[in-house]
Amino acid sequence: MLSTLHTNDAAGAISRLLEMGVQDYLLSSSLLGVLAQRLVRRLCPACRKEVAFAGLDVTAAELELQNSNGVQNVWEATGCEACNHTGYLGRVGIFELLPATSEICKVIVQRADAGTIRNLAVRQGMRLLRDDGWDKVRQGVTTLAELLRVTREEA
Repeated sequence: MLSTLHTNDAAGAISRLLEMGVQDYLLSSSLLGVLAQRLVRRLCPACRKEVAFAGLDVTAAELELQNSNGVQNVWEATGCEACNHTGYLGRVGIFELLPATSEICKVIVQRADAGTIRNLAVRQGMRLLRDDGWDKVRQGVTTLAELLRVTREEA
């Protein structure tokens, strides 16, 4: 079965299902995984502008992004006729997949909170929404500001 829930991240979906009354033993035995997704605006390829990463006006808390070390340049929106002077043209998804491993299923039965589930999943190799988004920032698909805007409550 596929379903949609409104949560901040993949781990939040598990907590939300438990809050809705799904029995923990049923959830842990039937869950294969949870995919979280968000849409970020895609930079217009006709007018995007490369800028120095070090020169961006971003607070230290916002820069707690994995894989940001060593990045020299990123891209920013400027605006042109093709994008109606917005700097963006369309949207692209960023994703987070939480597989229901045996360890995750054990903590579901223990009714662990979303933070505990998320931390365990990250230790097991799960990439967060921001990690996937950061890849798209480095590739020039979207901006750092757009990634931070869309994922701010997850930080």
